[in-house]
Amino acid sequence: GLSRRETEVLVLLMQGYDTNAVAEKLFLSPHTGKSHSYHIYQKAGVNSRRELLEKRDGGEAGAPCPPTT
Repeated sequence: GLSRRETEVLVLLMQGYDTNAVAEKLFLSPHTGKSHSYHIYQKAGVNSRRELLEKRDGGEAGAPCPPTT
C-alpha cells in the first residue's frame, strides 16, 4: 500500500498538479516530490502521471487505482 505521504502526493497528482507543484504545496524538495511520485507509479504499475490518470479513469492503462483512503 501507499504511505501516508504517498497518499497525500497521490491526491494532488489526481487533482492535476505536476510533481513540482506537489512538492511546493507539501513543502517538500523537488527531489522528494519526484521520489514519492516514482514510488506511487511503481506501486500502481504505471510510468507517468498521464498513465496514472488514465488508470484512474479506466482508460487504456488498465483498471482503476487503489483507493486513497
